[in-house]
Amino acid sequence: MSPQTVVGWYGVSTRLFTTLLFVPMIIATAWLPRLAAAYAESPARLRAMARMPVELVLTIMLPVSVGAALTAPSVISLLYGVAFLPAAPVLTLLSITLLPMALNMIAYNILVASNRQLVWTGALAGACILNPALNIVLVRLTQARFDNGAIGAAASLLITEVVIAALAVLIVREFIDLRVLNRIGRAALATAGMAAVVVMLAESGLVFQVVLGAITFAVLALLLGIAPVEQVAAGSRLKLRRCTEVGARPEALGRIWVHGGGQIAIGDRVMLDGRTAPVELHAEPGARITIGDDVSIEGGASLEAMQAIIIGRGCRLGRFSKVMDNHFHSPRDRRRTQWPASTRVVLEDGVEVGARAILLPGSHLERGAKVGPGSVISRRIPAGAVVTGNPSRLEVPS
Repeated sequence: MSPQTVVGWYGVSTRLFTTLLFVPMIIATAWLPRLAAAYAESPARLRAMARMPVELVLTIMLPVSVGAALTAPSVISLLYGVAFLPAAPVLTLLSITLLPMALNMIAYNILVASNRQLVWTGALAGACILNPALNIVLVRLTQARFDNGAIGAAASLLITEVVIAALAVLIVREFIDLRVLNRIGRAALATAGMAAVVVMLAESGLVFQVVLGAITFAVLALLLGIAPVEQVAAGSRLKLRRCTEVGARPEALGRIWVHGGGQIAIGDRVMLDGRTAPVELHAEPGARITIGDDVSIEGGASLEAMQAIIIGRGCRLGRFSKVMDNHFHSPRDRRRTQWPASTRVVLEDGVEVGARAILLPGSHLERGAKVGPGSVISRRIPAGAVVTGNPSRLEVPS
């Protein structure tokens, strides 16, 4: 249908196109286990969890797709020479195809997580009929009109992926939170600003287009409230991948150690700062650590649960503080052949724990209580009370 030269134009474009696909592939691969675990808990949990990778992949791929499409002539000329410039419109179309294809990858993972992958097989079977039919028509048309049938091949792939994406959204709509449109809309505005800069710098060279375009997107992302978004939180989620639940916008800095085999649930906007020293979260099998929203845990702090540790909203744990619900050995058991009984530790909302303070089994700090640096607690502390020193002194507000 097309001469060998045209096939070469399509070949170089697809090579660059597949290189850009590694970003959504990594995101999709990393998120599949979490989506499956969420569905095992409940379909509602999967709906809440699925919002994050959808936002992440589309927020990243919007500037990548548009940027690659706008700089296609410069990229082709730089890498392959002016003789391959007819491949530029092909790369432009393939770059736009990145968006629906990235969405399709996440949609497929949602279906796999919910044990509905056979539905996707049916969609792909339809695509296997649609794409060749489009190629027969569009390759012939573009070869005759533009002497470049590769444009038709790229257009066929784009149309096919858009159709699959539309079906994917329809199929997984029950698991898609429409609030993703808010963040994606802001990402689209930032991408539009980036695109304007890239177009204005068309005569300045590829380096200026890429660098200033990226800076423009980053600045607009900050101004529009796109960052910190899930792409910023992706590294944090990777560090917290052994947790059973992770809420929105976690911030895990430095070294975070998560182990033990028990359940660890982290709420929204939790910050774990392990830059000065590792933060350790350890829950034995059958135990559970629950960390509420807006909690801050500083470097060197550790939580060790044999039964349960509950940290309420807005709590602060200082550097090298320690929370444990078990003494881990009995003074009467010299060989340490068995652990003593565990007693859960509870920190109600707004509790503050100072540096190197220790909360022993049975500690229960009521709302707004404060524990001074180095204090050791093993009892119930009234709401709003301040505990300092070792042995601890209790000051109860009047």
